Amino acid sequence: MVRRGGRIGLQEKYSIAVLGFSIVVGALTGQRRVFLNKWIWIGGVAAFLIFLPNVIWNIAHDWPFVQTHAQHQANGRDVVLTPWQYFAQQILSSPFNAVLWITGVIAMLLAPRFRPYRFWMAYLVGHRLFVALKERRTPRANLSVYLAAGAIVINEAVDRIRSRG
Repeated sequence: MVRRGGRIGLQEKYSIAVLGFSIVVGALTGQRRVFLNKWIWIGGVAAFLIFLPNVIWNIAHDWPFVQTHAQHQANGRDVVLTPWQYFAQQILSSPFNAVLWITGVIAMLLAPRFRPYRFWMAYLVGHRLFVALKERRTPRANLSVYLAAGAIVINEAVDRIRSRG
């Protein structure tokens, strides 16, 4: 058995590119000043350089991932869902996680303390992209920001309840 070293997001899951795109669109719609920070650019260049060998390999091998995806669609293996069915599928696939990320989306939208991190539009952009790509559900990596925000809100609510009793 060959043991492989750790992988970095885009090397393993191409859907993380949707997360990156969604975050950029989300930032452009409300948090444009984040692009004034040099670290966002350094991180973007680093991610691109890490992913570049993968892109080169895909080009050299005629994009096998895209071919496989096209074959699945041609063979009827992909289930086409409406946006509401897609949303329901996300909830039904993991109800516990759904409570966390839905709470996170609402917190990002409404809570003043999350204003500096308000990329809520990223969820909507990612959701629409995955519906357009005929995916069955959003990979959890693309919900990670909302899972974290939801966990913070729920944890603080539980702490408040415990401190009262």
